[in-house]
Amino acid sequence: MDLLHRLRTGEIKPPSGAKKGVRTYDNATAFRLLSAHREAVARERAIRDDEDAEAVLASIDAKLDRMRERALKAAEAANEA
Repeated sequence: MDLLHRLRTGEIKPPSGAKKGVRTYDNATAFRLLSAHREAVARERAIRDDEDAEAVLASIDAKLDRMRERALKAAEAANEA
């Protein structure tokens, strides 16, 4: 968390011979951290989307099974009549 804080707010480094410090930012590390975060988010979204796709397919399969059962019952009722 300290690293993230330093990357967001910068560090105050006094230049030689100056009374007032200069705020510096480590942009290279910040970009690497953002890149790693982007990749992690993309992986998690892909996993979540895959789970969602599986849930949709399971729902469709269950609905088709119920439709088949109703069709069989209707056909049996028609044959008995």
